[in-house]
Amino acid sequence: MRIEAAAGNRLGLRTVIIRDEQISQVLDCSLEIETERLINRLLDIRSRTRVRTMC
Repeated sequence: MRIEAAAGNRLGLRTVIIRDEQISQVLDCSLEIETERLINRLLDIRSRTRVRTMC
């Protein structure tokens, strides 16, 4: 996740997040709090960067 975010690969980041969520569902467990926080932080950073570049 961090590698895709650092590379600016939003599609790759989304793909990794979706895959992690799918694996959690198959294993019938939820993502750990740290993972959820990381996802939210990485998506927030990507969103803020995109808004800045659009202005």
